[in-house]
Amino acid sequence: YKFSLTPAERSILALLVSRTGKNVTFDEIGEVCLGDIHTKFATVSKHISSINKKAQSIGGRNMIVSPESKCYAINKYI
Repeated sequence: YKFSLTPAERSILALLVSRTGKNVTFDEIGEVCLGDIHTKFATVSKHISSINKKAQSIGGRNMIVSPESKCYAINKYI
């Protein structure tokens, strides 16, 4: 299955995949993927939500989960 990602979404997903099995904070995502450690939580959440909506439309599951407050990880059940 394939779905289109924006450059920011692709960068976020690549970071999370590279750290599979570990939680990544929204600060890390902001700094590494969006170039700004001061990125607002809502901005990161918007990108995560968009990735998950696209994944759900294809495979019926979220690709990214939030196991802790303000942290994200690849869903280990996909």
